[in-house]
Amino acid sequence: MFAISGSTGRVGSNVVAELLKHDQPVRALARSEESLKQWSAQGVETAAVDLLDSAALSEALKGAEGFFALLPFHFGADDLDRYADAVIASVRSAVESANVPHVVMLSSGGAQHEHSTGPITGLHRMEQALLSATPLLTALRPGHFQEKFQDVLPAILQEGVYPVFGAADEPKPMVATKDIGVFAAHNLMNPPVSQEPVDIIGPSYTERDVAGVIAEQLHKDVAVVEIPDEAWESELERAGFSTGVAHSLAQMYRADSDGLLAPCASKSISAPTPLTETVSTVLQNREGA
Repeated sequence: MFAISGSTGRVGSNVVAELLKHDQPVRALARSEESLKQWSAQGVETAAVDLLDSAALSEALKGAEGFFALLPFHFGADDLDRYADAVIASVRSAVESANVPHVVMLSSGGAQHEHSTGPITGLHRMEQALLSATPLLTALRPGHFQEKFQDVLPAILQEGVYPVFGAADEPKPMVATKDIGVFAAHNLMNPPVSQEPVDIIGPSYTERDVAGVIAEQLHKDVAVVEIPDEAWESELERAGFSTGVAHSLAQMYRADSDGLLAPCASKSISAPTPLTETVSTVLQNREGA
């Protein structure tokens, strides 16, 4: 049996779906019993678990031959680092207590750095914690998610504006979350022989490319607006983030601009899904909601 945290989220739901395609037993984990109904309706075993509840998580991990772990970015938290460290301690304790033999963790490009990457430093600490908590850790390090434009979709739809924190014309690898789900599921089913981080590298696009694809599929003009570095934190605060979270996010954007989040692991895999397909799927799902 494979236990999947965040099973109702962008990546975790794709991990569950891919495992089910291969007739694998799954225990889907999420905080809300209500959100888990999408899986229980399909006969999937579920468990409503908060990752901060180490005892409940340990119970949910019992009997698992593999665990898909992640660190949610709780942007509503007063202190991102404190929240991350609490989740990391809970997950580490649960994995050790349940004797999980293999953990596949959703990490990120840049997780090799101890500092200067904003919220990604939490992923660095989680990788380090799990290395000593399980006999085998596979840390998946994707770059930008192709679906990230969903975070600014209201601005696109209402104002025709695509805000960019960084350079709009610099190509970056962008990965579809369904590809991450496929790779995570296959790593669970076919564990590697040794601990290793794995870069997941998608096709490269600029932010202007992203805006162009969205504009084409929406049949409307979308203007790319580059927000200057010195305005990042104030713009994020204006969007509703706390001062501390805005500072952390701005640090992550600077790290990305400085190349600190670029692929660098000794092993990498290529993600095939093109941006056009991902944008089409997201927009169709929005219309069908």
